[in-house]
Amino acid sequence: MITPETLRQIVAEANLAPSVHNTQPTRWHLAQPDVIHLTTAPSDQLTVGDPTGHDAAISMGCALEGTAIALARQGLRVVQTDMGNGGIHAWIAPGDAVDIPRALIETRTTWRNLFGPADQDARAALNQLNTDHDDIHLLQGTADIAWIADANDAASLTFFRNRSYRDELVYWMRLSRSHPNWATDGLNADALGLSAAESFGARAAFRWPIFETLDAIRAAGPLTSEADKTKSATAIALFHRPQDETAITSGRAFYQVLLGVAQAGMAAWPMAVIADDPATAQATTTRFALPDTRRLITAFRIGPIPNGQVPTAKARRYSSALIIL
Repeated sequence: MITPETLRQIVAEANLAPSVHNTQPTRWHLAQPDVIHLTTAPSDQLTVGDPTGHDAAISMGCALEGTAIALARQGLRVVQTDMGNGGIHAWIAPGDAVDIPRALIETRTTWRNLFGPADQDARAALNQLNTDHDDIHLLQGTADIAWIADANDAASLTFFRNRSYRDELVYWMRLSRSHPNWATDGLNADALGLSAAESFGARAAFRWPIFETLDAIRAAGPLTSEADKTKSATAIALFHRPQDETAITSGRAFYQVLLGVAQAGMAAWPMAVIADDPATAQATTTRFALPDTRRLITAFRIGPIPNGQVPTAKARRYSSALIIL
């Protein structure tokens, strides 16, 4: 049913799904002609930033959903998934034609800079997205967005003060075009919205003990702040899922929300620390009255990309590097 060449096509599309720090931890293996096995590569997991593997599992859920979408383009569908051997077995059968355009998959992007203004049509599309997805809670008021901006900055600074966390993040940052993995994985300067000067400054400022020195004179907060970018968003979406749901299932829904944002003509930018920091997650859940039966997964900044600034390429590995033979 699935040939090695078909698998390469499927993986190339499925790997356009998002992953934490763009680590692309998912690997694919054609176990049988009708069974694809997905697992995660230990070398591409965050031992400090994601010690439980939750974010890697969310990423693999996104990859599984991307696989299902790519299979549909081949007239196939995932009929069953089973956990085992440290991954997922996806059982494949003939299915219906695809209903998500390939162009939408390719143009979906994470925007990590100032957003542009949203017109009436864009706001209407965003409100429709809120109606269509019961797993997002949309914040559009200025005061609510400002609260999220402050909460994100405070939690981010707490994480940055952890040297091991900072070193791991910097390891995945590609701040120079000379980096061998600039175009294949991680967070390059273009994706981060950094100029050449800002990239040079970041390489120096995040090192020990420079960051600690800056923090001592209260200069680290302004360095890591994203408040102006957060406040430029049209809305903040609190993404929440059932408390007892697996991270894989949450990841599949995560990707669907991001595709919905792209369908609305906008881009999203996750603020993972809103959910990763327990105190911030609890304060956010309480302030915005999320049900006790739900778990806050992340918060997305959402808004239009300014005219003429749409990224032209995504850093992605070749499918051959992601397939286990």
